[in-house]
Amino acid sequence: GDVFKNIADWLCQNTMLGGEKFSFFEHEFQLEIAGDPSEEGVVKKCSQVGLTELAIRMALAYLCILGNRSLIYVLPTSKFARKFTTSRIDPVVEKSPKIRELLVTAADSAEMKRFGDSFLYINGASTQDQAISVPAEGLFVDEFDFGDPAVISSFNSRSRHSKRVFKRKWSTPTV
Repeated sequence: GDVFKNIADWLCQNTMLGGEKFSFFEHEFQLEIAGDPSEEGVVKKCSQVGLTELAIRMALAYLCILGNRSLIYVLPTSKFARKFTTSRIDPVVEKSPKIRELLVTAADSAEMKRFGDSFLYINGASTQDQAISVPAEGLFVDEFDFGDPAVISSFNSRSRHSKRVFKRKWSTPTV
């Protein structure tokens, strides 16, 4: 929980957006979401309010600040996940000297990234075989409503035995 006390400052100091340092300006509501120390958090969101940008940064900060963690970032499909890595995650990493210095380039792909001794797994949630058998302390489900509930449940079980859990499920409601 302590990592989230100062996460907003860390994000602003260590990540960029649109060629400038990341900021919560005009997105002040995100400060409470970012700083939530709860083990599990659920956000029902509307489109285009910057929460995916926040999710990416929170996931990376969790891994980089704490170290020795594994986090699974789940998106609706594996095809979408691969595009998402290239278009959304990689630019955040590339523009952050702090995150980039921790990136282990030998373990850098669209499905997995290593930062120091932490791992980020990026997966789809449309078929059971996507729920890899990797234990993880962190789980971030982005666009929860578009994934298969049974697959998301399988991902959720990956952190069942960890004593240091971080789970977030965010979605634009479809119903």
